[in-house]
Amino acid sequence: MGFFSSFFEDEAFFKINGIYTNNFVPGKDIEKSLGVVTYVKKGVKGDIVKEIESILRKFLRLAREKGADAVINSRITTGTYHEQGSKWNVTYIIIYGEAVKFKS
Repeated sequence: MGFFSSFFEDEAFFKINGIYTNNFVPGKDIEKSLGVVTYVKKGVKGDIVKEIESILRKFLRLAREKGADAVINSRITTGTYHEQGSKWNVTYIIIYGEAVKFKS
């Protein structure tokens, strides 16, 4: 299993409840958007899969600090770059999505 797991037919969700790759949340009505939330983790070493849960929880915490109930349209981007003056590559992860508030 990768970063996503499928719980509903044709719908992909992150393993962390509250972070969704779709533009809706099943069974919930979205009241308003609170804007885009982004989390960047630089210098990831070793197995990214082992670190992803911690990264996703920090991302969700940022959204909740804005008053969000969930994050929709979430995406993960990863890459590497050569740190200046070093012969080592640095890995980074960027996760972003739209923080939303549900109708009461």
